[in-house]
Amino acid sequence: MITGDDIVKAAREWKGTPFHHQAAVKGVGCDCYGLIRGVAAELGLLPDHVPVTNYPRSPDGTFERILNEVLVRIPHSQAQAGDVVSFAWARDVQHIGFMSGEGTVIHGYGAGSRGKVVETPLQGRHNARVRGIFRFPELING
Repeated sequence: MITGDDIVKAAREWKGTPFHHQAAVKGVGCDCYGLIRGVAAELGLLPDHVPVTNYPRSPDGTFERILNEVLVRIPHSQAQAGDVVSFAWARDVQHIGFMSGEGTVIHGYGAGSRGKVVETPLQGRHNARVRGIFRFPELING
């Protein structure tokens, strides 16, 4: 059985992967969605019907639709390592990552000089923009 800790361990292996929009190749390139897809695929958590490309850089509701279709939304108070966190800068979800522990997130970060998969504290502007917390059904149904 896969655990949240297994997800975090796998996601940490992607740290340093350069940012590349719509990619999902560990060590070569990925974006925030590519990180989630890549780790889920490695661990056998990715359903066959999940779209993998052709989403825009600007938010259009795609991430939120996919998260609600494939994962289970849980209350923020129940967030734990391995859960997927979504962020909205405006109306629609624009960024996603993995909760990696109390107050930290692993995400494909495309802004500024980071431009890679990083693990950062979930604080300040990111914490204020959390839209939802999602869990893979396998972790709920075990």
